[in-house]
Amino acid sequence: MLAGRSRVLRPERRGQAPMYDGGLAVSDLEQHIIAVEDHLNTVPERDQELLFLCSKLIDLEDRSCSHNVRFFGFPEHIEETDIQAFLKETLPTLTGLSFDSPLEFQRAHRLGPKRAEDSCRPCSVIVCLLHHTQARQVIIAAGSQGPFQANGYELRTAADFSKETNERHKAFLSLRPHLRQLELKYGLFEPARMWVTKNTDSLKISTTRKTYGFTSMTYRPHLWT
Repeated sequence: MLAGRSRVLRPERRGQAPMYDGGLAVSDLEQHIIAVEDHLNTVPERDQELLFLCSKLIDLEDRSCSHNVRFFGFPEHIEETDIQAFLKETLPTLTGLSFDSPLEFQRAHRLGPKRAEDSCRPCSVIVCLLHHTQARQVIIAAGSQGPFQANGYELRTAADFSKETNERHKAFLSLRPHLRQLELKYGLFEPARMWVTKNTDSLKISTTRKTYGFTSMTYRPHLWT
């Protein structure tokens, strides 16, 4: 008898237990779905925060590089052993600038691997000047005078910016044929910003996407009024 009862009760218990556990599983699943939905709702806000932080980091890197000047075209081994002493002596004569104070360098080194002794290819050098004003003087002089000429070689200079800023600058350069075709006035400014003008409307643009959005209005003249 007892054995028979136990056989009858066991199926009932086995049948009831999964129903109870299933209810808990459904409840846990609902709570998990709610938590996931709440998290997904915060994704756009977090994306905006991430973009803001990335832009701040790029800006900080650009500011930290504002004392740097890149030189392209020095003959190989012209600096002999002391590149800072060579530049301190050469730059005033090469640029034709009279600096308010003697040139002081935080650091200076060549870019790329060291070449063979008999190499005739020009080398590139990056210089970090102690005074930001002196770095700007060199960059401005290079922009107004063009490449510096000395002893039969041509020396070009460029400001130093982050990788992201340089890529954005190149992207803006690729837009110039498009802007000329639309007969739009434009200007490209450091570190990587563009002014685009149509009639009397101007826009300062920091991304190529905004440039395309702005220039697309040229096909709808009524939007300019």
